[in-house]
Amino acid sequence: MFLIAALVGLTSCSSLFKNFDSGQKIGEYRIECKYPDDTIAYHAIPVDSPQLYYLLEKDKVLTESDTAILYLDYPLDKPVIFTIISGNGFTKGEVISIISAKYHDIYEAEKKSPGKYGICCHTINNLVVSLIEVSKRKDGRIVFTTMIDS
Repeated sequence: MFLIAALVGLTSCSSLFKNFDSGQKIGEYRIECKYPDDTIAYHAIPVDSPQLYYLLEKDKVLTESDTAILYLDYPLDKPVIFTIISGNGFTKGEVISIISAKYHDIYEAEKKSPGKYGICCHTINNLVVSLIEVSKRKDGRIVFTTMIDS
């Protein structure tokens, strides 16, 4: 089971985002899904409602670290950093579930406070996760960055 921890405040950390250091890349994981007809393999999974049972290698451990930083920046004018926690490391499926939950939170907050994140030109149902990159910072913290497409 995983938990999601605190959001770093955007206004006080705007310089952090401009110079965000994700660290040294230690892994890159493409997203591949295989659907029941077996003829089509997709290289992305929807952010809005990821159907993890179609995700290949959903149980693949991306890191054994129990905490990580999740950096989300697309399609946001104001990127967001979350600290995420998991008791047994993070699998590909867990990270995608967390990404989905965080985007739902971001889009809901944007409805209540327009401009808070500066969502540009896309609804959540247009977004897909196509890649997760895992990096390690000098301080030892694990960072997940994503390729979100639309």
